[in-house]
Amino acid sequence: MKAKRVTPHGDYVRYCCTNNRFSCYQTTKVMKHKVEIDNVVIPEFKSDRLLQKPISLHPEAAAFLFHIDGCARKLLTYIIFFEVDIESCLFAFNAKVIYNFNEYCNMFGSAYSDKVIRKAIGQLSRRNVAISTARGTYMLNPLLYGGISPGTRKELITKYGSYLLKKKKDVAECSYPIYTRSKPTRSHTGAPK
Repeated sequence: MKAKRVTPHGDYVRYCCTNNRFSCYQTTKVMKHKVEIDNVVIPEFKSDRLLQKPISLHPEAAAFLFHIDGCARKLLTYIIFFEVDIESCLFAFNAKVIYNFNEYCNMFGSAYSDKVIRKAIGQLSRRNVAISTARGTYMLNPLLYGGISPGTRKELITKYGSYLLKKKKDVAECSYPIYTRSKPTRSHTGAPK
């Protein structure tokens, strides 16, 4: 009997399912065709596991994500997929989350120091993606992700605004994506000549 070959994707699916954030289901797919005697083509099937429970970002997410790079973008992706509660937009950010994020990064051949990861959460805060609500707890901006209905999303937006007010931040300015990284280097009035 052949031992099952473990693939990187198999490891990823297993990781996603072990923390009960996702579930998976079995499916079969055609992997290749074998040509037998008399030119009879026989498909060869393979069993595969696929993840379910899709993640839905709100349309504003594209504007938030545009200027986020490197570790901060990877951390945000990890938070959305594995840490944030869709109903409250709250997530923990502590030593355990940093450790788990690094374990996740190891699957893809990268790792970050704790200092770099802490700088990344700071970058997400400066980019209006998340706000600290208490020591070790953040709220993801509900314009990006969260809420199980339009009504609950509106409630989350109001709650996010109240956290901004508690921090004496301008709600109008700090609720929305930052559309420029720095001053543009050339005119944006049309296509290059």
